[in-house]
Amino acid sequence: MKIAYILPVNMKKFGYSLDNYLQTHFSVEIAREVAKQGHEVELHVFWDEDTTFTEKNLKLYFYKTDLNIFFHRDFTEISLKLLNKKFDEDTLIHFHEPRRLFFIPFMLKHKNMTITEHHGSGLFNPFPRYSVFRPIFDLLKATSLKHLLNTCKAIIVHNMQAEDSFSSSVKNKSKVFLSPVGIDISNYKMYDKDMVRRELGLGDEITVLFAGRICKLKGINELIDAFEIVKEQHRDIRLIIAGPLQEKSLGKSVEKYWVGFKNPEELQKWFTAADIFCLPTHGGEGFPKILVEALYYDISVITTNVPGIREWLPQESSVFLPPEDVDSLKDAICALMDENRRREMNRNSKQFVLDNYTWEKVCQRYVDIYRSCAQVR
Repeated sequence: MKIAYILPVNMKKFGYSLDNYLQTHFSVEIAREVAKQGHEVELHVFWDEDTTFTEKNLKLYFYKTDLNIFFHRDFTEISLKLLNKKFDEDTLIHFHEPRRLFFIPFMLKHKNMTITEHHGSGLFNPFPRYSVFRPIFDLLKATSLKHLLNTCKAIIVHNMQAEDSFSSSVKNKSKVFLSPVGIDISNYKMYDKDMVRRELGLGDEITVLFAGRICKLKGINELIDAFEIVKEQHRDIRLIIAGPLQEKSLGKSVEKYWVGFKNPEELQKWFTAADIFCLPTHGGEGFPKILVEALYYDISVITTNVPGIREWLPQESSVFLPPEDVDSLKDAICALMDENRRREMNRNSKQFVLDNYTWEKVCQRYVDIYRSCAQVR
């Protein structure tokens, strides 16, 4: 099969360097995994310049976005070069995020068998703040977008709220597929905890780790507020924040905790060293892969009870909190300072990942969807 992945977002705006993106992003991982199975795979990504890479059966194309004076808000980026690219008739197009404005002209231009994948909680208005494009997108969502979704061969979502949302917008409910994310365990190294803690300059303190895009929607402000309250009562605790600084305005708040955007091997050492992993997201995302990684390293997880997390994470290995609740977050961190409680929570975490969330299992689901779409010509 020939498969073209379309990721119409400038990842550099999210704080990624090219190296970080190629090593860490979900879109690259799934493209590589499918290419490993012998399929011809392309990945097309928005960037701030045009460039290409080739890895065996995988070709990666980066496109400088156009019309930046007008389309510079979130979800509105456009690349005329990608829009005008010609794909072979038998190429399956896998488009990431139909809520992006680019989806509509791209779908109108290309008639290939299209799979679309949604990483949020449904077809609500995507703009995080008021934008002049909001009325335009609302109109398109009510007209063209709904029609184009019905022409898609499959729609992949990562939580039940999104499944319900898309099912209400398409006539054939059976083409909406609910799927988790996964990790390729062959890419993960296990380290000696004591040795790594010494290497990273950690002592005996309890280490709380956050890893992900540094932005308000990930709950970073609540985490810092809760941690600083805990720190007043317990001196033997430390917060580590790792990931791309998406919102530069948070730089001052996170600077004393931030260790930068780590490559996979470095981040795996922080996973090994950490005692508690905390992702107090406000929601609106699919199923964060970072939580699967934390479970794989047997770290006690504190997160929020939002769609995309509550469906997939094991209850016994996680603490679920209401989003934006500093007091609950503070109490959860304090409770997990107890080593026996952490050990009890972590008993089956790694095995849960091996049973459910390896790429071998998850990627096969994608390939099965592709094959079924290829048969419907």
